[in-house]
Amino acid sequence: MNILLLVAALLIILAGAEAFTNALEHLGDRLGISEGVTGSIFAAVGTALPETMVPVVAVFAATSGQPAHLGEKWVSAPFWALR
Repeated sequence: MNILLLVAALLIILAGAEAFTNALEHLGDRLGISEGVTGSIFAAVGTALPETMVPVVAVFAATSGQPAHLGEKWVSAPFWALR
C-alpha cells in the first residue's frame, strides 16, 4: 500500500511539474520574452513563492492578533486522513 501511495504521489508531482513548465513557456510566448528570461525569472519566483509565503502569513497573523496556524484545519486535514 505504501509503495502504491508513493508511486501515485510521484506521478502527481511529475504531472504538476510538467503543467507548471508548460504554463511558463506559454506565458513567455504571450509576453514576448525569451526562454532564458522566462526560466530564470518566472520559474525562480514560482518555485520560491510557497516557501516565502509561509513566514509572511505567519507575520501578518501575529501582528493582527490571530493565531499563526490560520490554515491548519484545511491544509493538514487531508494528510491526517492518510495515516
